[in-house]
Amino acid sequence: MVQSLHDRKKSSKNSARSFGNATILPELKTESWGMLLTDCAIVALLLFFPFIMGGREAWGHRILISLSLFMGLAWSLHRFQKGGRLLILTLEPLLIAGLMLVWYQTIPQTPAVMSGISGEYQRLFPSWGATQADPPSREPDQAVSVGSETSDVAPGPVWNTLSLTPSETRHGFWILLAYGIIGIVMTQRIRNQADCETLLKLVGISGVMMAVFAVAQMATSNDKFFWFYRHPFTGTREVLKGAFTNRNHFAQFLAISVGPLIWWALKERRQHQLQNAGTVRQGLGPAQGNHSNFDNLVSVRLLLLICAVAGVMMCAVLSLSRGGMAAAALAACVSCVGLLRNESTRRTLSLALPATGTLLVFGLMLLGGDTVDVRVNQIASGDVNKLDSGNARRTIWAADIEATRKFPLFGTGVGSHREVYPTYMTDFADFSTFEFSHAESTYINLALETGLAGLGLLVIGLAYVLTRLLWRMVRPADSEQAELVAAVSASLLAGAAHATADFIWYAPAIVVTTVVLVVAGLRLCSGFERERGITIPRPFWLAPAVACGGLLLLVQPGLSARVAGEKYWYQYLLTTLDEQRDVADAAISLAMDSEEAEELSLYESDASDAYDADDPGDATVEMEYRNHGHNGNSPDDASQPDHRDLSIKKHRLGLLVKSLKACPDQPRVQLTMAQLCLTLFDEQQATSETPLNLTQIRDTVRSAEFQSQQEKMAWLQRAFGKAIKLPMLADQLARKSLAQCPIQGTAYMLLAETSFLRPASSTMARTMLDQALLVRGYDPRTRFLIGQELLMTGNQAEALEHWSVVFHANSYYRRAITALYSRMVPPSLLLQQFAPKLPELADVLAVYKASGQEYDLKPVLDLIAAHMDEEHDGMSDELRVNLAMDAFDTAFALGDYSLCENVLTKILAVDESAYRPRKALGMTYFEQKRFDEAARTLLWCYEQQPTDGRVIQLIRDSRRLALENRTPAMPASWQTQQSAGQPSTPL
Repeated sequence: MVQSLHDRKKSSKNSARSFGNATILPELKTESWGMLLTDCAIVALLLFFPFIMGGREAWGHRILISLSLFMGLAWSLHRFQKGGRLLILTLEPLLIAGLMLVWYQTIPQTPAVMSGISGEYQRLFPSWGATQADPPSREPDQAVSVGSETSDVAPGPVWNTLSLTPSETRHGFWILLAYGIIGIVMTQRIRNQADCETLLKLVGISGVMMAVFAVAQMATSNDKFFWFYRHPFTGTREVLKGAFTNRNHFAQFLAISVGPLIWWALKERRQHQLQNAGTVRQGLGPAQGNHSNFDNLVSVRLLLLICAVAGVMMCAVLSLSRGGMAAAALAACVSCVGLLRNESTRRTLSLALPATGTLLVFGLMLLGGDTVDVRVNQIASGDVNKLDSGNARRTIWAADIEATRKFPLFGTGVGSHREVYPTYMTDFADFSTFEFSHAESTYINLALETGLAGLGLLVIGLAYVLTRLLWRMVRPADSEQAELVAAVSASLLAGAAHATADFIWYAPAIVVTTVVLVVAGLRLCSGFERERGITIPRPFWLAPAVACGGLLLLVQPGLSARVAGEKYWYQYLLTTLDEQRDVADAAISLAMDSEEAEELSLYESDASDAYDADDPGDATVEMEYRNHGHNGNSPDDASQPDHRDLSIKKHRLGLLVKSLKACPDQPRVQLTMAQLCLTLFDEQQATSETPLNLTQIRDTVRSAEFQSQQEKMAWLQRAFGKAIKLPMLADQLARKSLAQCPIQGTAYMLLAETSFLRPASSTMARTMLDQALLVRGYDPRTRFLIGQELLMTGNQAEALEHWSVVFHANSYYRRAITALYSRMVPPSLLLQQFAPKLPELADVLAVYKASGQEYDLKPVLDLIAAHMDEEHDGMSDELRVNLAMDAFDTAFALGDYSLCENVLTKILAVDESAYRPRKALGMTYFEQKRFDEAARTLLWCYEQQPTDGRVIQLIRDSRRLALENRTPAMPASWQTQQSAGQPSTPL
């Protein structure tokens, strides 16, 4: 804070600090350098820290933790120099309990303790120890047969921490400690009402700065934050986000500032009135009082503050965050209700509210557009289906609540949400291309990661703070303090309400501002009582100073490593995005050059890497998946590899290596690098002297009868040379990844692929797949690979059980299963086995058409025609028409015109106005030599699109052929009534 914590001095020396005859901020006067440094840190946290991407990135975490420890050091040195008491807010025990809870999640426990806390640890990870056990070394004379292994996999160690992501939880401990230090230092620093007023003004200024920056950034957007920083998950063109990666966080940050800004505007109005009254009393006389200048009639600063309130509210609405809109509205309402207790304030509000509302409405009319109306109507409706149209929030909440039931006491560890929720998400197939980095609710997210213990601590603390503030608002007392409490309460209530539907406290900038407001509010409620503090001798203040200074130095290497690791990880993601964009652009160009542009989806589904971004409420990313079983190239392309693509993958691999060198504790990066190694291996094998991919190598090793592990590895090195090191590295990386996070299903599936590198390879493969099924049983990819593994080992019935689930769950794997089956069985058997519904038949038809097996498609086409007129399958009319036209194209090419007619008449019964099916039906009649019906049908098409040359030619040919074949005369309905401006009929 760049101001004094003493009473203001009204002298001519302060004139340079005034604007509009009113002091903006109290006079700067500090007692020591320690206090000055503390104030600078507070200003940096409130005004500048939010612009570091809201504090969510590794850089933000480093600055937050470093600044908090620096604050503790500076304030302790100030106390050592000047002395003073340690003030207590009664929230300190909750903070200590929270720190102990997070610490307890990271320390090793005995198996008995783990089972006592939750039996889910033992159920989920029965084979995790096998991934950490080193393979036994065998001498040649002690060798046993590997080809017919029946021994069980070595059990190895067991998972022994409550947190399933201990490295993230340890980092979360430092962040929580930073929040606690900020709160404790703020408690000591705020000594009177003037300090609280200054803090509220800083909060208001911060909101205005963020709003102005957001508007400027979007108005001149190049889709980069600050016009130079490209984020891998989101951009700046869609909606207002400011420096936040999430619009919900941006809107909530603005909502926090609404209460302080309203209070500031009313305070300025009251000061302006007192100054005008003082001017008259000083003897200017009635004449001069009646002819005051503009500054005496209207305060320029008041107008600016009213514009600031309206602008912040408008930006919150333009963010299109429904929760943010509601939070900002709630903050404004609570502020006004709390401020209405003062009679003079009521008069000011009667003038300020209409002005603010007018500016807000005008701004939204100018900039809002129809999208704002839609979002506001969704909020006003209160309809859950409109508020959560994709059912995303309810689905993730159900998964998180189920996970909380399994880990009720202490949760799964801070920072573990993104790894845990897929295990319990029954509808995971519907969201398999998205990743929920956190729950769309602060309270549910906290319950999952810290259990009922952590949620209870938050609820107790929040209830205590809000109860004290609300009681202070309604209790008759000093009106100025009550107004300050009302402004603080408005911001905190808005945050507490918004937290039910969004994880807003995932952004540290919001948490820091909230902590500052909580401390200010409680200090106002306590009346700044100093006797509640604990007397501490001055020398004793050196202990916290040494602790904070030591920790400040201790954490820097780790924080620096996280920054560097994240930097290279983001570069990898951006490179992957660019590569995927190039593939998509090439596919679009190829499709546009083709006569059938609808086949674009087939090109896209053959991509070997998948990267999808964005989720409801936040930017998310799916990890890169390998396309198992092939290298992503068609057989015709195998002899001509894409060397540019290979070099890009090697570049990406280099970025992952740099990221892991900088920060080894990144299980996701390790797993991604392992997947990329296998992809590179398959691509290199495609052009090698022994072009066997990983699956073929695994089958070869299983069928061979190697006498020892050493013999097997020697053969692999002779057959594949240095290239075999890629699967070996992938195997090691997957195991290291599981050592830090045991619930990654993809890692177990990868180890099943590389199981041939280990002893007991057949047993290991099935063990890993069973383990993957435990932690990712709802993931269609897991079941697909298990089914593939079972099919290769001859367990066809069990494989079909898994594939039946996958077939009905996901379009991508439905096509993959159909592609496999199309090479083994006729379509009739596939239809009998999986009984696809009409929307699923679109995938079946597309795969068979792409494989060139149209001649065998009659059963599929008959089933499409049978179900075409059913409207209860959830298929839109547009998709239904597209499927009908695909079926027509295939049947028409086969010359089955009766099937064409059956499909088209049924789709026209559902959608009579569909142009393409009507035109196709006319063509079908023409091919059947039913020329009168063809002409009648095509005439309707001509009336809809009279410029369609193909339709005009068919009508003429139908009339001519009808006359030549001496068919009945042309019906009277053929003669259309021509209106002015219409082209004449071709008849």
